[in-house]
Parts: sequence; structure tokens; C-alpha cells
Amino acid sequence: MKNMFFLLLFSIFLISGCQSVSFEVPKTENPYLILSHVKDPKITYMDLSTYEILNTVDNPYLINRFEKLRGQQYLATSPTHDSLLLYDFEEGFVENFKSLHKGLTDIYYHAPLNQIYIADTEHNKIHVIQSDTRETIAEISVNQHPAEFYYESESEELYVLHTTAHSLLTIDVHTNQITNEFPVIERPSGIYIDREIIWIGGHGPLGELNNKLYGYSMSGELVHELEVGLMPIALHGDTESDHLYVVCHGDHMIYQVDLVTKEVVTTSPVGQNPNYINIYGDSIYISNLDESSLSILNKKTWQSKTIHVDQGPYQMIVEENQ
Repeated sequence: MKNMFFLLLFSIFLISGCQSVSFEVPKTENPYLILSHVKDPKITYMDLSTYEILNTVDNPYLINRFEKLRGQQYLATSPTHDSLLLYDFEEGFVENFKSLHKGLTDIYYHAPLNQIYIADTEHNKIHVIQSDTRETIAEISVNQHPAEFYYESESEELYVLHTTAHSLLTIDVHTNQITNEFPVIERPSGIYIDREIIWIGGHGPLGELNNKLYGYSMSGELVHELEVGLMPIALHGDTESDHLYVVCHGDHMIYQVDLVTKEVVTTSPVGQNPNYINIYGDSIYISNLDESSLSILNKKTWQSKTIHVDQGPYQMIVEENQ
């Protein structure tokens, strides 16, 4: 009986000590897209030179969000796991970076200060972790359901969008103190800052679905309303032009907005229930959750193509493979 007890303890020790899990990485020297899936634990790799799907592989975890740390290493959160994860796409392994708990959503890594910010929807906190020591250096209590980050480099502030509390707050990354907070559209989603205007999309109140972008001043005053499609939930600015791309998953469309004139200039249909957008070079990539596809648009010609993938495509990151 005693031997069985020690064998059980030894087995538990082995399981708890196995923090690193291997996964398959693509064999290519070209830049490639890393696509997470939220209906099945998988990762899809796509060659960005040819748009060829290299392979779809088993992923140890479902992934909410990836954030680049260094080289080919990425931090990640999972809706089914209680730790911040570290993925290495060169060596092909994932390990626990920092044990926390479930309910983690967005991640922001501030390289100049080696600080990692993690949104915690279960405890309504922002965890701040020193990347080199993996130690928690601050826990910032915030409003209900902090879901999305946006970093503004000029003011060196991190913006935190709250889905349930319908508010936006700012954190000084040097002091980790809250500097401002103001109310925004109900059930907000998607944020972009341009020329002292904070653009925010979202679902709107229950029963009154939203079809506008709302522009707020830096102090929180509503200064612009721009009509787009139904439920604009993902925004992506183009650093090479004055355009903002808006994904509306209520009418399955993408809208191109001129940020100077504050007008919609181009639209295009995409797949069913688009949820995430990324831009690399001249191409716009949109993941369509319900259609299990990627829409790829050329931002100059607006020509498009559809790539079918495994079910539940969600976040996309680009690995330049340098």
C-alpha cells in the first residue's frame, strides 16, 4: 500500500513537472501566417508568398490571443488554461510562462520596460509581469471585464476597453497607475487612435445593434459618429496611409474609412461572421469564424480571394521568419 502511495506521488510530480509540450512548426523560409482556431485546438500555417496552406497541426491549447515576445517566441492566453503561455515557433514547444488562473484575455508586451500586461476578466485586474524574471510587479484593479488593449506610444499609455462596464481607461506604463477613465458605447469592441481621436466600435445595447464607429476626444467627449456596417467589432489602421479598416460581423463586410475626411470610401463582402483582421504588406487578412475561411484582399486593387481552413479560425499573426 505504501509503495502504491509513493508511486502515485511520483506520478503527480512527473505530470506537474511536464510544463513543456511539443508541437509541429512549418518548414519554410518565407514569411508565414499563424492562425489559431477557437473551435478545435489547432494551428494553421499559411505561406504569405504563395497563400498556400502549409499544414494544420494539433495545438495543445485553444488560443484567445498571441503577442510577440522576442524572436519567434509568442505569449498566449487560452480560454481553457490557467496560465500565461509561451510558444516557440522556431523550436516547436509551448510551456507555462506564468501561472495565474482562467479568464485571461488580451496581452500587451512593452519591450522598453520588459513589462507584460495581461487582462484578467475573472478578477477584473490587469496583471503586470516582468518578462525577464517572470515575477508579478503590479496588479491593477479595473472595471468589469477588461477585454482589449491598445498602446499609444506618444503618451506612453495603455488603453483598456471594458466589455461589460462599457468604459475605456488608461494606464501609465511607467507608474502602472490609472490616469483616466470614461464611458463609451455599450458592449464595445475594437479600438484605434488617430489624430487625438479614439475610434471605438462594438455591438451596442441589447436589442439595438450598433452600426456606427464612435470617435472620442482624449478626455472622453464624443466628437464624431461614423455610420458603417452592422456590429463593427475589429479595427485596424494602416500605417502607410490615412485609412482605417473596419470589420463588421453583423453584415459580413469590411469597410475602408478615410481618416482625414472621416468617410467610408470602399466596402467589400467577406465570409460569414468575420472576427479578426491583420495587415501584412499590401494584403488584408480576415478570419471568418462561421465559414471556416480566410478572406484576403489587396488594399490597392481591392481584389479578393477566399482560402478555406479548418473550423473556427480566429487570431492571425505574421512570422517573418528572419
